[in-house]
Amino acid sequence: MGKRVAIKEIILSFRQTKSASKTAKELGISRWTVYRWIRRSKSLSQYTPTYVFKGIDRKSTKPHNIHSAISLSLQDEIIRLRKTEHQGARKIHYMIYGAVSHMTIHRLLRRKNLVSIQKNYRRPLFQNGHAMRPSNTKALGYLQMDTKHVTPELSGLEYTVYEYAAIDIASRYKAAIILPEINDESASFALEYFLKCFPF
Repeated sequence: MGKRVAIKEIILSFRQTKSASKTAKELGISRWTVYRWIRRSKSLSQYTPTYVFKGIDRKSTKPHNIHSAISLSLQDEIIRLRKTEHQGARKIHYMIYGAVSHMTIHRLLRRKNLVSIQKNYRRPLFQNGHAMRPSNTKALGYLQMDTKHVTPELSGLEYTVYEYAAIDIASRYKAAIILPEINDESASFALEYFLKCFPF
């Protein structure tokens, strides 16, 4: 798969085999590639029972917009905003008036080791996810925790902080605490705090 075959060869092979699967297997290409060129060749010959390959060209894969490389001065400004303002790529994108995309900013920050890579944690096999719904939880003590970031515009602080919130699924009793970092130590501290706050 992934081999580039001439359009003419695909159409001629399909005329003989009458099967997209056989054509794909014979030429070593994907069936969806065969289907795509069959549809395009058929659209050019609406009044004939055959498939034609004349007049069909591959579409250019050249990017529509070619952006210039980010300047050194702009790189320094982005790094400064990251270190001093503690903002993410999307926020910095607006702070520099959209000079480059937020993905370009994110890639730059990753190259400079200024982005902490968050691990993806799967739910443990022993955790009863069915009990996470209020309709399925009749007893107290089943807590659901979540974390949200709070920007300086909302908190009034000079840096981004993180709100750890917990809710008892059955009683809907809620508690929250704001901490300066998002990591394992902060999560453990928040959990201990919630266990002391909840009246059961």
